Amino acid sequence: MLNYFLKMIDGGKVNLGNIQAGAKLEDVKDSKLGSIFKALDSNENNVIDEQELRTFLEQVKNFASGGNKKKLGNKEFETLKKALGDKFNNCTKEELLEFIKHLSENTSGLKTITTHPNGETEYIYEDGSRVTTHLDGMTEYTEKDGSSVTRDKDGNIINRTTKKGGITIARRKLNDGSTEYTTSDDTTGVLETEVKDKNGKIVSQSFIENGVETKINYLDNGVKEISTIENGVTTTTRFEDKTAIRATVTAIL
Repeated sequence: MLNYFLKMIDGGKVNLGNIQAGAKLEDVKDSKLGSIFKALDSNENNVIDEQELRTFLEQVKNFASGGNKKKLGNKEFETLKKALGDKFNNCTKEELLEFIKHLSENTSGLKTITTHPNGETEYIYEDGSRVTTHLDGMTEYTEKDGSSVTRDKDGNIINRTTKKGGITIARRKLNDGSTEYTTSDDTTGVLETEVKDKNGKIVSQSFIENGVETKINYLDNGVKEISTIENGVTTTTRFEDKTAIRATVTAIL
């Protein structure tokens, strides 16, 4: 533990020794603070881990003036900024101190850090939330209620799941650029799925209710294909418009 206090812009103090690893990029709402976060996040997993944090705080401690009650003056800040590297060229002293304050307020709930054999690292927090980082740069943030967001290595959202009152809503980016939306109701057992292409056009829908699954595919030239699956029997009907049936096929699975 560092056991050093650093004076903030507002006159308050932050105990550097109390700051823990595990700060999440997802919690940083200010774009300038986000830039500092990314500059410190050397392995680009969207979490400030133990080594990244300790290296940063040691540099702050070494360049700030004073004993165990530190102050970062303008001269000390410029020297520190050079030591931190080119990624910090556009950072101001006020922004850096605000970021340190953010770290002190957003990592106190970290409970455990576990690295799994497959290379995934899991950060579990006291409130039940967790962050899982993957070797491919993908990061999954899961809240205590089970809601989650998954981002790729560039920070783009590829999956999002929201849970509320027994209803789960999920959004998933597919490889062809389309997006899949799924809604499930734990109470009624109803499951609905909708897929939209990259232009927002619906290409398919499906519904499961009372053991019956209905699938709708929107094909080229306005053709719509509707399939129902019940008791192992699949019935598929093709429509050229709302009223004209083009073909009906029934298959027993």
